[in-house]
Amino acid sequence: MLILITGGSKGIGKSLAREYLEMGESVIIIADGAQPLESAHAELKTISPSVWSYKCDVGDSQAVRKMAEKVLTEHGCPDILVNNAGFATYRTFDGTPYEEMERLIEVNLLGALRCTHLFLPHMIKRNSGHIVFVASIGGLIPITPCAGYGSAKYGMAGISKMLQYELLDYDIHVHLFCPGRVNTSFFDGETFRRRTVRPEMEKAMPVERASRAIIAMIRKNRFFTIIPASLRWAYRLYRVFPLLLDPFMKKVMSERVRQLRKDEEKHQAKGDG
Repeated sequence: MLILITGGSKGIGKSLAREYLEMGESVIIIADGAQPLESAHAELKTISPSVWSYKCDVGDSQAVRKMAEKVLTEHGCPDILVNNAGFATYRTFDGTPYEEMERLIEVNLLGALRCTHLFLPHMIKRNSGHIVFVASIGGLIPITPCAGYGSAKYGMAGISKMLQYELLDYDIHVHLFCPGRVNTSFFDGETFRRRTVRPEMEKAMPVERASRAIIAMIRKNRFFTIIPASLRWAYRLYRVFPLLLDPFMKKVMSERVRQLRKDEEKHQAKGDG
C-alpha cells in the first residue's frame, strides 16, 4: 500500500509514517518546513527506502495542486490519505489576529479539503481507498479558548460524516480520528507557553498510541475513534445529556477564558515594563 501523510515531519504524522514503514508499506510524507522534512525523511529512510517526501504548505491552494500532480505522476494515487497537518494557537477569538484566524482555517480545514478533493477522483476511478481526517476532541466538544482551531476541527468532523455516505458506492472508507492531548510539539508555541499551567495539561498520551489507534481504525474500517477512553465517555455524555452538562461546560470554559485574559494582561504589562 501507498500511504500519504500530511504533517508528516513530526508528531502523529511522523510516528504514523514510522509504523507503516516498519510494516513494509510505502509512505509519502508532506510538510511545509524544509529542514524538519529533510530530517524526518533521512530518519525514516533508515527504516525503509520506500519513503518519499514533498515540501508543500497545505494552506496554499496552488502548492497543494502542484504536490498532488507530482505525487500522481510519480507514484499514482495513494491507497490511504491521512489529513494530519495542523496547528493551533491559544487565544480568544477576539484576541486572534485576522490573518492568524484565516491561516488556522486554511491549514487545518481547507488543507484537508484540498488534498481530499484532488486525490478523491482517482480513488473513485479505482473504486478503493481510505481517507483519514485527524481532527480533535475539540472538534466534537467546544473546548476553548482556541475558537479558530476548534471551528476548523468541527468542519473536519462535518465533512468526514458527509463523505462517508457520499462514497458508499465506491468502496472508499472515511475515518474521523479525534484524540485528546498527545505528547508532541503541538503545544510548544508561544501562546501555549504563556498560559497558566493546569493539572490536565500535565497528562498527555504517547504519540505512538495515537498513530497505532489510526492504523487500527483503518484496518477495522471503523469510521470514528476517540482516545483516550475518558474522553470517549465525556463525548457520549455530552451528546446524550447536553442540557445537563451545559452548566458545567459554561463554568469550566468561562474560567479558562478569564484566566487567559489575566495571563495576557500580565504578559502585556511585563512587555510594557
